[in-house]
Amino acid sequence: RRARLAILPEILAAAGVAGFATFMLLQVWGSFLMMGVLEEKASKVVEILLSQVRPSTLLGGKVIGLGFLALVQMLIFVAGLVVGLLLVQDIAVPGSVWGSVPLSVLTFLLGFGFYATAYAAVGSMVSRQEDATSAQLPVMFPLLAGYFIAATSIGAPDNLAVTIGSFVPFTSPVLLPFRAAMLDVPLWQLAASLVIL
Repeated sequence: RRARLAILPEILAAAGVAGFATFMLLQVWGSFLMMGVLEEKASKVVEILLSQVRPSTLLGGKVIGLGFLALVQMLIFVAGLVVGLLLVQDIAVPGSVWGSVPLSVLTFLLGFGFYATAYAAVGSMVSRQEDATSAQLPVMFPLLAGYFIAATSIGAPDNLAVTIGSFVPFTSPVLLPFRAAMLDVPLWQLAASLVIL
């Protein structure tokens, strides 16, 4: 669990891209899902849909459909990171950076499922589009907190806030890939965090 003696630019790039991409994509696609639920509710389309489909099936279809689009966008970010790291031929990229790439995608998928349902719940409770921005703040603040913890912990990635936050489902989609790129995290902690998420 020791921090690496010298934080290489490749490690910072992997941790930064993973954290930023996860934060932005969860926020953007979660808001899209919330607005879709709100529009269906306002236009009464949801009443017709729910007469034919169970609510869990409707929500699952929305999460899977938008999740696929969000995953494609995340893979574009990851592909850009991988190509950038491969083009740097003068420096040997540490194995932890390559290990953090699939972990970033996996935590993004799990985090998207977690946050998408939270954003959909907010959309189902709001009746007007004008109220949607303020209603999503309780869902957005924990995600923002995870990003803030990661951004302020670059110099000390082994601090207690990062360690605990990588196990808490509200912050782990951002903090777990950050922590895994910056530190040698035991496999059982990675597995436990993913199971909790």
